[in-house]
Amino acid sequence: MPLHGSYVVKGSSIYVMGGFHQWQRGLITPNVSRIDCVSHMAEPLTRMPKAVAASVSALVDGKIYVIGGSDTRSRQLKSTSKRIMVFDTEAQTWEVRKRPDWEVGRRWLSSVEIAGKIYMMSFRNSYVYEPKEGICETDPILHSKNWSNSCVIDDVLYYYDDRSNFLRAYDPKERVWRVVYGVQLGLFYDGTWSYTHTQRVNEIALERRKGGEMWGKVEWYDLVLNGNSCIMKCLAVKL
Repeated sequence: MPLHGSYVVKGSSIYVMGGFHQWQRGLITPNVSRIDCVSHMAEPLTRMPKAVAASVSALVDGKIYVIGGSDTRSRQLKSTSKRIMVFDTEAQTWEVRKRPDWEVGRRWLSSVEIAGKIYMMSFRNSYVYEPKEGICETDPILHSKNWSNSCVIDDVLYYYDDRSNFLRAYDPKERVWRVVYGVQLGLFYDGTWSYTHTQRVNEIALERRKGGEMWGKVEWYDLVLNGNSCIMKCLAVKL
């Protein structure tokens, strides 16, 4: 997998876009591929109009939005791209849109899709982008936590806060952060997902109780990867 590529799930497939082809030389690739997690096969797709690395991306209505990212021969990963590239997964065609003037020149850290909107995080702000209308707004409440390496379940964002040792949840409708109670977070000995020698995965059942409290229960916990490896991205696919 390319270093600092962009990864998006659609059904049982993972789309891999861009990233560094040769990290030491700072060469970025426009290559796009689809990994079929049923057949365990990969196929090349139509290349991106512009090679970028460390962009954020999300799937909305069958289209993959690739936003920002470095498009220069530099390993500093400055977000210099002023484009939004949109890939139609059915037609396998690209559309290029001019990027609005938000956080140009800044590096994006994370992105998720919730109810047709793309939630993006940079060092300075968190944004909510509505692709159909082209509207982008800041969300200071969301940005009050470092929600990188998050996931979305039933339109609620979850992430592990390794500083406070909590599993946290953010509901965009209520616009409030909550702690997920009942989870034995001592199992999460390391808050990072990449560049570690041992990777463990937890499966947690979630429940919303009266009063809006979020509760969780660890149902499965085990070692999934051991050795000198690097996980680029943790993704869930439907099989």
